[in-house]
Amino acid sequence: MNLRNVPADEADAVRALLAELDVAWYETPPTAFGLSAGGIWIRNDADYARVREAYDRFQAEWTERARRSTEPRPPLATLQLLGALLAAGAILAVMAWPIIQLMR
Repeated sequence: MNLRNVPADEADAVRALLAELDVAWYETPPTAFGLSAGGIWIRNDADYARVREAYDRFQAEWTERARRSTEPRPPLATLQLLGALLAAGAILAVMAWPIIQLMR
């Protein structure tokens, strides 16, 4: 399972599902530069069919629960956009500073 854009509670629920199924698994951490978001992997290929079936049921239930939820979602995308715009503005300001100084 790729952990990119997966909420922490969903990833925890998947870990609990694997423990409930008594499946050996491991987790890879995200990389420093965001090339990989990390993932959850099963150790034995023989467990794949059983895990896949249970995971598909889990996803269907999780999706239905999320659709019924009236709890507002955190504005993460908005905060990420704002952060990216601020960072871009800071980079442009640093790049423009020498030109501004030369024009004085």
